[in-house]
Amino acid sequence: MTKIADIDLTLAERDFTVANTPLFLLRRLQRDSAVRRISESMTTEEILSYIRDYVTKEPATVREAVLPYACLVALSIKPDIFGLKNATLIVPHAWHRWFNYMRTVLVQLSQHISRAEFKVPVGGTTNLSTANSDATSPKTMLLSVG
Repeated sequence: MTKIADIDLTLAERDFTVANTPLFLLRRLQRDSAVRRISESMTTEEILSYIRDYVTKEPATVREAVLPYACLVALSIKPDIFGLKNATLIVPHAWHRWFNYMRTVLVQLSQHISRAEFKVPVGGTTNLSTANSDATSPKTMLLSVG
């Protein structure tokens, strides 16, 4: 199990120190591989726990300051919106003035995005065709990747 202490947030810390708007920070965190690692290696509950631990108090370091934002963006990467919606129940310390705004933006964006996971086997040939040919039935696309 990965712990938050094992994840290098150097780029996120740098971006936090130069951010002049919450949307700038949001865009930078969405591209940060450390944030993606948080999302992929931790459960939704673990991420929410870190948010609760760090956003409800004044930070002592830059890492502690950026961690709630990094975790919030990590939740938005997860395939379900439940963690992000649960984050709306957390009341941030006044020091984290961008947290509510960033959370609102992420919730609104995630409600308009449909996510699907496709597992494509390795090998084979590329072959796109419709599986159903009658006009009244829904069409299914078959994809073989070579």
